[in-house]
Amino acid sequence: MGRNWSSENSDYQIFGAEGKCENIVQRIKEIAPGSVVFDADWILGRDHIEMALYHASRAYSRKIHRVNSFENCLLLYVGLSDQIYEAKQNAGVKPATEKFVFVCPEEIERSWFLKALNLRESEKVLEFTEAKARKIFTRQELEATPRNHWKFLVFERMALLNIP
Repeated sequence: MGRNWSSENSDYQIFGAEGKCENIVQRIKEIAPGSVVFDADWILGRDHIEMALYHASRAYSRKIHRVNSFENCLLLYVGLSDQIYEAKQNAGVKPATEKFVFVCPEEIERSWFLKALNLRESEKVLEFTEAKARKIFTRQELEATPRNHWKFLVFERMALLNIP
């Protein structure tokens, strides 16, 4: 089941959180269907998620995707890969993950959601950092790009994905 996502919709919210939560993906499916969680150490700022939402919504609403759900389409763009397995390895939560980024339906009450998962809200986990950029991009990509433009590399990588 999923949400009726489209590029014209803005009925979602993006927020970060910290803490320990076992089986977080399954728990989210149970308490907040249509919500998606990512490993915050892979997220290069709020713009990374917003641009991924734009591309995934457009692809999904035009039925030019090759995945079975909007959530998987979004995962490909956030994970900067055209392969589900690799995108999960990149942006998916792991058992040791303690910093999360959520994309939730707007009607989900954030404080209730975080309390149910025993997490505390943290916008800091959404910030672009040099450490995240070094984890995601090659040394050559970073050396060829002025440091103040590193955050734009994520958009370039998304644009080059062959997802349809």
